[in-house]
Amino acid sequence: MLSKGFGKRPTVVSTDGPAYQRHRAPLNRGLSAGRIASLVPYAAERAGALVDGFAAGPDGRVELMEAYARKVVRPQAPRPADRSPPR
Repeated sequence: MLSKGFGKRPTVVSTDGPAYQRHRAPLNRGLSAGRIASLVPYAAERAGALVDGFAAGPDGRVELMEAYARKVVRPQAPRPADRSPPR
């Protein structure tokens, strides 16, 4: 069954109208301007550390996908302090 994939399923990117709103609702809180802004310091520090690391390499060359893109975003990103339930 898994070898055939999951087939077409409605998602936030493949629906409109009420179906879109239903799929988007659980994401709204996590994608608020405040939540995104709270991740900027972490993202800047993480990106800077990765660039510093591979820039200090023997010839300054790097494969960006492996050395940067796959490492810059991790699930260990700090969670915002505001954990109050959505309104």
